Amino acid sequence: MDAQDESEKVDFYAEAYSLKEVAALINKAMDESLTDEISAVRVAVRRTMLKLEEELDPAEFVRLTDRVFNGARTIAYLLKTQRALSGKTAEKLAEAIATIFEEIFDERGYPL
Repeated sequence: MDAQDESEKVDFYAEAYSLKEVAALINKAMDESLTDEISAVRVAVRRTMLKLEEELDPAEFVRLTDRVFNGARTIAYLLKTQRALSGKTAEKLAEAIATIFEEIFDERGYPL
């Protein structure tokens, strides 16, 4: 894919965003947390579950129940992913601490 193809790809998606959405995406660009996404799926599942309390024909009940189960799977996946991201952060922290100790030991002439 050359640079022109890549810019067309960006332009393709960029046209779909409102200015408010672009601003929100910029604010979230460095956030590795999935908290907002998890919350959004939880709200969607809750709303769907409330809909299940209404009188529905059997086909609609099955369709909405399937949506609830898919939402629950999505939440579980996002939580698992968030844990993995947190582990990555913990790993970086452990590396930083190890580096600090190595520098202290080296500075004081202690063997590792």
